Amino acid sequence: MYTRTHTHQSQELSTIVGLCYSKNRFIWLSILFVYKGILLIIGIFLAFETRKVKIRHLNDSKVIGIAVYCIVVLSIVLSATGVLLENYVDVYYAVLGIMILLGNSSLLCLIFIPRVSVCVVAVWCSSCVLGSGPEVPEFKPHSGNFPSSFPSASHQSTQL
Repeated sequence: MYTRTHTHQSQELSTIVGLCYSKNRFIWLSILFVYKGILLIIGIFLAFETRKVKIRHLNDSKVIGIAVYCIVVLSIVLSATGVLLENYVDVYYAVLGIMILLGNSSLLCLIFIPRVSVCVVAVWCSSCVLGSGPEVPEFKPHSGNFPSSFPSASHQSTQL
């Protein structure tokens, strides 16, 4: 239990924050960091082994390397933030949420923006080469053969 007291205009405000600790906290955090580190090392190994793949769409070793770098940097920053802001729960969770959103958004952009841009450029270039854009089917309205639940306009006018 952590209590923080503030005095503001002759009023005393107390903030009580309940924190849960374990005497084996260091062991559990160590196991978690080792597990995540092993997963990152496996990712680096796979990126290293596939760096010379001749198929351009399968050669993602540079993207994987940048992604691992981003994850390591964000993990170090969040670990340091957790230690420094342990008693300021609101600020800690705000920084944690922003960093998670920033990390996930940057990795998704890193992975998908180059792929989407290749598709957009391919469609644009094919329309430039052919002289027209992608084919759009022509819209042809029905000739009045509507189902019984949708009577035609001429049938409605005779009933009125």
